[in-house]
Amino acid sequence: QRLKVLVEASVERLVFDDAKRCIGVEISLKNDGAKRDGKRRRIFYRSEKEVILSAGTFYTPKILMVSGIGERTELLRLGIPPVVHSPEVGRNLHDHVGMSIVVGTNVQCPEGYHENGKGGHTILGNTDQFIGQLYAFLNSSSDELGAKGPLDAEIMMLEGCFAGHLSIVFTVMLLQGHTRGRIVVQSRNPSTQPHVDYKPLSDARDINLLANVTARLF
Repeated sequence: QRLKVLVEASVERLVFDDAKRCIGVEISLKNDGAKRDGKRRRIFYRSEKEVILSAGTFYTPKILMVSGIGERTELLRLGIPPVVHSPEVGRNLHDHVGMSIVVGTNVQCPEGYHENGKGGHTILGNTDQFIGQLYAFLNSSSDELGAKGPLDAEIMMLEGCFAGHLSIVFTVMLLQGHTRGRIVVQSRNPSTQPHVDYKPLSDARDINLLANVTARLF
């Protein structure tokens, strides 16, 4: 009875009072009932205690910036009145960068295995049909056997079928990547999607780590 879930609703911005205290949220809600003109209603919900913002990796910083929390110069450029100057909002975006290598074999694919439903096969395989698989974690930044160091990468070895034969897919995933991107708000309009400036492999250290792991594999 204390929880109300809204569907077809989008958070547009946080609302602050003169003391810069968040007092609620403004949302847009799809019209229902007799009004079916495609437009959305804008509603303000006032908070009695606090507001918890949890909109994911991309939309949490986007909502914060549209609401006036971010790098002051960028907010002013978009015509957004700054509430709090916080230049780190939307920055430090990173993920597990990786790459996959497909290796073919001369072993015939078992009949009915790893089919893609379109008359062919999938090189990534179907998990419920795996004959074997391997997961490993390693330190690739040291060339000394047995040397202690950070876990740099994960290796996944999965089977599939390619050209009628079993294939092996080696996926190398960096666990401690150095590449950093950012979320860029492109408009003060809350309905405008943010730009994800991911910058994959823009840090040479990530390329070197991937090369080191690949060299150990082959």
